[in-house]
Order: sequence, then structure tokens, then C-alpha cells
Amino acid sequence: MLGEMTPEEFDERYAHYHAKPWGDDWEQASYICAAIHNAIVTVHGGEPRRPDYFIKDFFPEDNAEVLDSDQEEDLLKRMGGQ
Repeated sequence: MLGEMTPEEFDERYAHYHAKPWGDDWEQASYICAAIHNAIVTVHGGEPRRPDYFIKDFFPEDNAEVLDSDQEEDLLKRMGGQ
């Protein structure tokens, strides 16, 4: 894409991004999903949803497990490590 873009086009897109950043794709998609869902439940009934309902928490911090060195070593051995 950058190879096909003129320096002027790049400057324009760069300025546009800084004027109005488009942000995180997951967050944008969640707003779209919430808007569509809430429009449907307005007509057909149901429970409206907030955008964060549609964002998957891939790495929940609450469930993070801290391993001590023996557990870490055991885990590495089971995974085929040294």
C-alpha cells in the first residue's frame, strides 16, 4: 500500500488519523455490534447490550496464575522444553 501511495496521500491520511483517530478495531466492532443488537431488540424485544459485552477478554488478569520456579520448570518439562 505504501508503495502505491504518493507522499501527499500519505501526509493526508496521517493528518486525518491525528485529527480523528480511528482507534482499536475490536472496540469499533463492539460499538457496531451493540448498535445492531440494540436496534433489533428494540423492535423484537430482548435485553439491550453495552459494547463491552461484545469484546472477548483474551487475557483476563483475574485468572492469571503466578508460577513459582518449580512449577515453571515442571511446566516446561511437560511442554517438551529443557
